Amino acid sequence: MNDIRMYEQAIARLRKVLAHLGANQASQQSIESRDEVMRRFQPIFSIEHLPDLSQEEFHAFLLLKNNQHWSGLQRHSPKMCADMPLLRSALTALIDETQPIESRLDQAATTVHGMGKAVATAILLIVYPEKYGVWNSTSEGGLKALNLWPRFERGESLGDRYAKINQILNQLANDLQIDLWTLDVLWWDLEVSPDVPTEAPPSDELPRQEFLDQVAQAMHAELPSHLAPSAVRNRGNYLQIAYPEFRISHLHYEVYPLKSRHEVALHLESAPEINLAWLEHFQPEIAQLRQSLGYPVQAERWGHKSARVSISFPPRSLTAALAQEMGTLMARFIQATYPIMQEALAATPLPLPARRRRRVKPTDDAERRYQLLDAEVRTIRDFLDGNTASRPSDERLCYWVYLCLTFELHNEGWRLFTLIDPSQVPKTLYERTNRFAQACRIRAEVQT
Repeated sequence: MNDIRMYEQAIARLRKVLAHLGANQASQQSIESRDEVMRRFQPIFSIEHLPDLSQEEFHAFLLLKNNQHWSGLQRHSPKMCADMPLLRSALTALIDETQPIESRLDQAATTVHGMGKAVATAILLIVYPEKYGVWNSTSEGGLKALNLWPRFERGESLGDRYAKINQILNQLANDLQIDLWTLDVLWWDLEVSPDVPTEAPPSDELPRQEFLDQVAQAMHAELPSHLAPSAVRNRGNYLQIAYPEFRISHLHYEVYPLKSRHEVALHLESAPEINLAWLEHFQPEIAQLRQSLGYPVQAERWGHKSARVSISFPPRSLTAALAQEMGTLMARFIQATYPIMQEALAATPLPLPARRRRRVKPTDDAERRYQLLDAEVRTIRDFLDGNTASRPSDERLCYWVYLCLTFELHNEGWRLFTLIDPSQVPKTLYERTNRFAQACRIRAEVQT
């Protein structure tokens, strides 16, 4: 929120939405029901009552007819209520103001299956209506549409990201002189109010091709060396990113700033049955991908033959700041999805080419990739030998284990795995790395 002009435009637009709020009967009813909802549910989520919280009480809050504000919260009610003692404990920790909000939200989201940010932050708003706003797909879409979405550093947890978002929500509510409950209603009206004019695009908008070049530069700067792509092609309207083992006509990443939405995606464009087999590897990982990336990741069939794993969000002006944001997001998206795609390829390989091509002399790009790989292997061995000044992140150690398995450095892969702290990486990443590491261990034993 360092662009003052952008923030002032956002405030002006929200004030126009606020002025038209009375014309929307549903929104007006939601605002008027605030005190009634608070009176009913604040005692239920109080620290005194939580040890006795019943499944019926919790489920009642999730229903729109009772909370008068949020629809769809009840979808994961059976999962959240499957272990009531665990749910009570997590909610008690969530509202404990003696601890930082970052760790409390992380604990609630990771401890209770189905407890996403939308449910957790709605409860925080009920318990502390003057302090915590709601982070869900609607408020996220509104912040992005107003160019107020904060920039996140790589590796930030759900709680860390919420702390930044909540700071913006509180500042908006303060400047608009409304409470956080009413601000949450505004996001719906921002989406559905056609008579509220949008601001003119900033004068610093880039030509599309230049914008995509800057996205590519930002992505390269964020990717670790072992995930450097073999080709990045600026197609004029979109950016296509390829890896040697993908075969670009079958499988590639894309950045596509459409007029209706902006998208980063992994496109699965091989034979239909192969695409669906690959897609099955992503579907169980979607919840974890959404949590780690902080965006609504989708894994779906696409058209009659293809499939894709994608993130899309409302369109914005093609500025240098957005190029940096989308390049960073694509780098994080690749790091999160590339290991899953490797598992999918191992289970369902690419079809053989229709004809054999003659061998060609390695290109300069190929030679550069070999040099980068050699440097990464030297870094791994230096770390294992105690010749490095700093310790890499546990997430990077996971990638190194996969790298060692791929290039038959089995002993190194197993040794790296024993150094990973499972509390510092997402559960699914640790479990996947464990499978790679066990393969390394078995093969290392066979070799000896």
